[in-house]
Amino acid sequence: MSSHRVRPLGPKEDVMSSLAVCNTTPRAPQLLATLAPSVGANQNQAQQQQTRKPAKLAALRAQIQRLEGHRTAAGAAVLPLGLAPIDAVLPEGGLSRAAVHEIAGADAGDGAGDGAATGFCAAIAGRLLAADAQARPVLWLSPGRDLYAPGLAACGLTPGRLLTAGGLKRKDLIWALETALRSGTLAGVVAEVAGLDLTSARRLQLAAEAGRTPALLLAPTPPVGPVAAVTRWVVSALRGTEGTRRVGAELAPPVGRARWHTRLVKCRGGRPGDWTVCWRADGWQVEAPDTATLPLWSGLAQPEAVAC
Repeated sequence: MSSHRVRPLGPKEDVMSSLAVCNTTPRAPQLLATLAPSVGANQNQAQQQQTRKPAKLAALRAQIQRLEGHRTAAGAAVLPLGLAPIDAVLPEGGLSRAAVHEIAGADAGDGAGDGAATGFCAAIAGRLLAADAQARPVLWLSPGRDLYAPGLAACGLTPGRLLTAGGLKRKDLIWALETALRSGTLAGVVAEVAGLDLTSARRLQLAAEAGRTPALLLAPTPPVGPVAAVTRWVVSALRGTEGTRRVGAELAPPVGRARWHTRLVKCRGGRPGDWTVCWRADGWQVEAPDTATLPLWSGLAQPEAVAC
């Protein structure tokens, strides 16, 4: 007794067999009428799946960003820096206002890197004030009491909208920072703190998201270890371009407007970069680097050329 294997029909064969049955049956019109809607329904279902793909991809991207701690896609606003080459590499064209950002100096022991990082941080805080529609203040938390008010005012941090708290112990400073971020009553918070562990940094990120308030963590040197912040910047001072000046019998280095070598070493959702930024009385700008103008210390690599 022979056995025969029954091969399942493919989709096209199934349709053809149905048509063959219809041609040999008196009820052919009725069967064709029932077959046509099913074929049309399959086509409509395929079209609907195609149209849903972009929405599904966008939802997956937003979910990944939320898991990474970056909520810009979920509705948080961004702060454009007003520097086109830098804004172009930042996610959505600016710094997230619901995130933690680290700004560190590349210090060689003379304090120049620390001062450059402070100036760069103050310039960002000044832009936060200028862009805040509710005219809320910026809070600056510091373990010391050496903030120079005229220098901060030159960066846009006017005394009437700048709150300062100095002489804080590390534990109290971190507590004040988290509380201020969650309050949602400030345009931004600057905190002079370094070496946060991942747990503390994650708590600050959640606080920034809850209050939709950006945190600028200022450190004298780049922190060692994993980066929990959304962006990390390393800023160094560059020599001025106004020419040398004579002090007694010696020539002093060039002075003039502030110039910084700014490196974006980490950017979640964006791209790292390398720029020369100069500060003027009417704001800042990105300039093409002058190879004849060396950094203040030789350990710093020359910045890449960037068009203004």
